Amino acid sequence: MSNRRALLRLLSVFVLVLSTLSVPAIAVDDVPTPDIVGGGEATPGAYPFMAAIVHADTTDAWLGQFCGGSLVHPEWVMTAAHCVEGESASDIDVVLGRHDLKSSAGERIRASAIETHPQYNPTTFENDVALIKLTSASSQSPVTLANSANRSLWGPGKIATVMGWGQTESTPAFPEELYEVQVPIISDNDCLGTDVGNDLVANVMLCAGNITSGGVDACDGDSGGPLVVPNGLGGWIEAGIVSWGFGCADPNRPGVYTQVSAIEGFVTDIISSVPPPPTNTAPVAVNDSYSVESGGTLIVGKDTNVLANDTDVDGDSLTAILVSGTSTGTLKLTSGGNIRYTHGGGPETSVSFTYKANDGTVDSNIATVTITIGAGGGGGGGQEMLVSTSPDRSDPVSLDGATVDGFIYVFLAVSTDVTDTTWYVDGVRVGRDRTTPFDMAGTNADGTAKPYNATRLDGNHEFSVDIVMADGSTETVIATVTAP
Repeated sequence: MSNRRALLRLLSVFVLVLSTLSVPAIAVDDVPTPDIVGGGEATPGAYPFMAAIVHADTTDAWLGQFCGGSLVHPEWVMTAAHCVEGESASDIDVVLGRHDLKSSAGERIRASAIETHPQYNPTTFENDVALIKLTSASSQSPVTLANSANRSLWGPGKIATVMGWGQTESTPAFPEELYEVQVPIISDNDCLGTDVGNDLVANVMLCAGNITSGGVDACDGDSGGPLVVPNGLGGWIEAGIVSWGFGCADPNRPGVYTQVSAIEGFVTDIISSVPPPPTNTAPVAVNDSYSVESGGTLIVGKDTNVLANDTDVDGDSLTAILVSGTSTGTLKLTSGGNIRYTHGGGPETSVSFTYKANDGTVDSNIATVTITIGAGGGGGGGQEMLVSTSPDRSDPVSLDGATVDGFIYVFLAVSTDVTDTTWYVDGVRVGRDRTTPFDMAGTNADGTAKPYNATRLDGNHEFSVDIVMADGSTETVIATVTAP
């Protein structure tokens, strides 16, 4: 008994080179056994589920192909267990949608996992099936699997088709194109009476071929490939997986296949146990309204900013993206959703801007933020943030958009009593301390402020502080610094 794992195309190339040299003739027994025997080239595109299992480190798929397989789910390919015995997923690529292995058509997808039937027996080839998980979904159409319900379509006497890229004659001649051959399915009783009968495990295997005259068969190189029958609707049902045999296409020695109906439960369990890829629902942005005194500055922190009432059913973190700014005044909308708006003192009674929320992949609807002018204070409370390149505050830089290359120091200047502060850098909480005017989260022994970031800036940074006042009210101060 021998399995039908493919020989590398390199072997056939080597044999052809030897045939041109003055060397002793190669014995017949040394010639690789033929593959698809008695058939011909398949119609391109006839079997979209057909897969070539290839070595990942071999760029040429024709040279690297060593087994066949079939797409049974957009992310799963079924093959023979003996094909992947001793292999790791990272060593395997799967080629789909390609008739000519020398071409670049179709897809070549890396494997991410291999699931072998838990009852696979490498000695008897019982349950000779494995599933290869693809790193990305294939665009090809999967094949339907045989089961007890469609038994009438793949029973004894039905004509099946087996296919592969193996040898087509007794001398090394691996075709670049997919070949096929038709073989009749044989009853268990008839198969038990052949040369393979003593090794046949009828409840998990099936036989196909011409018992009387031979001449048609699969062989080395076709392992893992599908044995299919028409489904009556223009499609195909996979009844068997190329597994083992004695010789190839010999009389009284039919090919033996893994019976798909017997292992369908294994396939279904593995595929259904893997959760479907997550869906990403777009976030929902809600309109907001704020107010500021004429000529004043509105500062809105994270607790009440534009993202505070936006939602994402997937629980993704949201960022704010400005769509259109205000018609007057100066607006700063941070990615964290905080607002800093200074009114220009004009006669308008309101201004507005629009934004959308993004969950890292998908944008929300566009929401409108309305700022009413002259309808009450808008926060700020006289609080100021000072950013300096010097720990003694001697080199202040602009609060918004300043370009700094190196360490910076961030200070909070307050005009009234502050009982508590919570500091954030880029929306991430970095400290919470009681503070006094011009203190930050802490000071050095000599009274100079500690640098708020411990490394040199490497991009845009947003600093914000939630300030708790003596009367219990909360205000927020925001500043951004840009590093080259």
